[in-house]
Amino acid sequence: MFPAGVADEWHQAEASTSLVVSLTQSLLRRAAAETGRDPAHLEVPQRHQVRDPQIEHIVRALDAEHAAGRPGGALFSESLGLALAVRLLDPVVAPPRPRAA
Repeated sequence: MFPAGVADEWHQAEASTSLVVSLTQSLLRRAAAETGRDPAHLEVPQRHQVRDPQIEHIVRALDAEHAAGRPGGALFSESLGLALAVRLLDPVVAPPRPRAA
């Protein structure tokens, strides 16, 4: 997972598939506000090779919705995006930020 503006590169020994999902700042702020966080100070940390079953299910649902031509409409896609934003902002999923010494 890479926050906006972050670039990275890696090399795979075997074939793999990636799904790229972008969330708007307004959706992230809404998720933060609705879960009691300060939307003015939200941060999605950069994480590599995180295996989170809930994130995977939400992203697969988004991919399936897109592949089917978005039959659920904007509300369905936005709801999945909001669920993903809530999960990404969850402090249990997000590793704690290192404290300055």
